[in-house]
Amino acid sequence: LVSQLGQNIDNKFSYCLTPFSSGSNSKLKFGVDVAGPNAVSTPFTTQDPPVFYQLSLEGINIGSTSVPVGQNIIIDSGTTLTYLETSVYEGVRDALKNAIGVSPVSDPEGTFDPCYEAGASLNAPDVVFKFQGADVVLKEENLFRTNEDRTCLTIVPTENDFIFGNIAQVNFEVGYDLQAKTVSFAPTDCTKY
Repeated sequence: LVSQLGQNIDNKFSYCLTPFSSGSNSKLKFGVDVAGPNAVSTPFTTQDPPVFYQLSLEGINIGSTSVPVGQNIIIDSGTTLTYLETSVYEGVRDALKNAIGVSPVSDPEGTFDPCYEAGASLNAPDVVFKFQGADVVLKEENLFRTNEDRTCLTIVPTENDFIFGNIAQVNFEVGYDLQAKTVSFAPTDCTKY
């Protein structure tokens, strides 16, 4: 759709994903710039055919702990979870567990780690995804999801494609400028967007 609209929308589009629990609809806009005092931009690359947009992820900060990355990651609004290379994931997971300091509970399916009892006060630190030229600060709502009786980290390990999923993008206006080949992030209350 965006490639067909092209110059009619100035080769730009953005979306703003609402929290799952909000009951509000997410929004999609065409032809607008993402702006604001906290907006940051990073270049993207594509492969041939240009199916996915890839961002250069330099590192991830969890409080005072830094986890180096130095790899490309696909940004995908159609993938729920964030997938990181196993050693990077382990660094993020361990730093979060240490910072939270609440005893985790097991995930019966064995997919998510850590998990905590639903309703536990996590006080998780911000997690900063350090893209080339853009620090994107993820809050607790971008990192954890509560299902029934557990609240679990929504970052999982993989050895395949690394993906920055849609939970991580909640409450950001995420804008794509296909001419400049940049992706911009602006923290936004997407329920009021």
